Amino acid sequence: MKIPIGDAGGRPQYVLAISTDITERQLAEQAIQELNSALEAKAEQLMISNRELESFSYSVSHDLRAPLRAIDGFAQMLEEDHGARLDAEGTALPRRDSRQHQATGGPDRRPIGAFKARTLSPIGTRNQR
Repeated sequence: MKIPIGDAGGRPQYVLAISTDITERQLAEQAIQELNSALEAKAEQLMISNRELESFSYSVSHDLRAPLRAIDGFAQMLEEDHGARLDAEGTALPRRDSRQHQATGGPDRRPIGAFKARTLSPIGTRNQR
């Protein structure tokens, strides 16, 4: 802000100037912008990681379908052919598995969590930490 100061006749002789140092505010704004940029970059990395994990999960689920069908078929054959010779635990496992298949729509629809796929290490995230 500038205010002219005049002499007795009203002619400007001096100018009174008042200023505010905004250096700290500018530095704070710059820091906020840098943090926002870093946050946006991290969010983009997380979105990429999520897409990789979704792809990995789909691949694992898809790749396990054929082995699960084979295991299911083998369990059914085992129970049909040798059910009389199996103990209580041996006959309970295929039945429990079969009930789970019926509830989920068969081995193709079995939840991947039932096989503890969470213990598998996702590809592409090991070196990002």
